[in-house]
Amino acid sequence: MKSLYPFFALLTLFSIYSLFIVDYVDEPETGEHEAKPKTYLYLTTMSVIVILMLIILVYFFFREIKEFASNAKQYVQSLWNFGDLFAYVLCTLVIYQDIYGDTSDKSWLRTSASLGLIILWIKLFYYLRAYDQTSQLIRMIIETIKSIKNFMFILFIGIFSFSGGFYIM
Repeated sequence: MKSLYPFFALLTLFSIYSLFIVDYVDEPETGEHEAKPKTYLYLTTMSVIVILMLIILVYFFFREIKEFASNAKQYVQSLWNFGDLFAYVLCTLVIYQDIYGDTSDKSWLRTSASLGLIILWIKLFYYLRAYDQTSQLIRMIIETIKSIKNFMFILFIGIFSFSGGFYIM
């Protein structure tokens, strides 16, 4: 669990970074958000956050590479590892797109930042399994999701059938 504190730092920094992205994004097609002037304080804060996030992301990428090198077969079989990689790659792409990307359309950036943030919050469940106070609750959530899958399949069939019928109507 020695990666718990770097993970909390990444989660906190990426949450702040994502909120700044949403606050300073210009969406000309909807007119809802207007671009705010980027002050010196904003640019300095964002630079520090980006540098810290990149350091933490490099740390996590090296941990993933080390874990893959130690036992590749077991690494590929775990769903958590793919979630980890996807979250880290997505965070890195959001930072890259924000800095070097096209400034006229940032809808992809907002979508990617929100998806990355959701995945990081879900990844928090992985870390909470290690503590006695929360491990039983996380196990209960996982077992509930496993047992509800047949019901969700039937529910989605009903939703799709009615939505298709009402759409045609």
